Amino acid sequence: MKSIVVIMPSMIGGGSERVLSVLMNSLIKKKYQVVLALIKKDAVIEYNLDKKIIVEKNEKIGKNKIHNIWLEITYIRHIMNKYATATCISFISMYNLYTIIASIGRRVNVIVSERCDPKRSFKKYKNTMDKLRQILYKKANYVVFQTKEASEYFEGLKNTRIIPNPLANDLPEKYNYDDEKIFVAIGRLEEQKNYKMLIQAMNIVCDKFPEVKLKIYGKGIKEEELRAYTNSLKYSEQIIFEGFTDEIHSELLSAYAYISSSDYEGISNAMLEALAIGVPCICTDCPVGGAREFIEDHVNGILVKVGDTQGMANAIIELLEYPNNRECYGNKGKLIRKKINVDKIVSIWETLFE
Repeated sequence: MKSIVVIMPSMIGGGSERVLSVLMNSLIKKKYQVVLALIKKDAVIEYNLDKKIIVEKNEKIGKNKIHNIWLEITYIRHIMNKYATATCISFISMYNLYTIIASIGRRVNVIVSERCDPKRSFKKYKNTMDKLRQILYKKANYVVFQTKEASEYFEGLKNTRIIPNPLANDLPEKYNYDDEKIFVAIGRLEEQKNYKMLIQAMNIVCDKFPEVKLKIYGKGIKEEELRAYTNSLKYSEQIIFEGFTDEIHSELLSAYAYISSSDYEGISNAMLEALAIGVPCICTDCPVGGAREFIEDHVNGILVKVGDTQGMANAIIELLEYPNNRECYGNKGKLIRKKINVDKIVSIWETLFE
């Protein structure tokens, strides 16, 4: 039986975590031994995982930041020793480096993946960390990217692969487009998502269509700030913060449209699932090119310039004024089901385990 070890700080709701949950569950069905090694002592799991997945947890916390980094690398090395024949996969930039460092001196198949805009991975000591990453990534067996644009950030890497996110086979499908005017946004409440711009845009829309609502699903460090900002606006009651839900497909099915206002993004899982379900999508055309890779402007959705509040408002108003476009966009969006279904994507991943 082949073994796969997935190394993550936690499995709290997020794009990388969602992809990994689909990947791990699929590998279990294919008779792999799958181990989830959680690095943070307070790690949580917010996704439904197959009960056959082995969960390992790090119980140690360092006395300071440097000590903590050392303990985390030591823990990863311990996991590599325990599951000596396993392929190790890491999805988070900093933990990619830890995983590669932990593998030095061992014959371990290491796969790391950049899941967002690599230009923005490190906020502190950016130049130093970028140089270290460039050196260490050459030591990995494979470096996986979601888009070609993301891979082009790294010079001289020959061990790269581009693998988009998988779509689960059991996604529902939208047929009824006679919906309430409720727009849905999904993702962590963080600066990257630029919800402030979206909330501003929705207030512009409500001047013309006061019955429209925006539901935002997700949690994050910007929640209090965003709530306060929303409450300062004229149409605050039309903006609803729903928190995290594991029933997001049901919410998408009844949505008028899905919206993403991100300043940068890998490939948004929520966007892919909305397209596949048949929900019209309005997304910013942000780095690293995930939206434009799957949305053809005014064919299966609408693309908006990053940070363009009025442009976002105009796109929302356009869907409201021409509601027949929604079904056209939705039906064409469903075509991605065949392109990136989970069986096809998992088979690509399997070629890296050999």
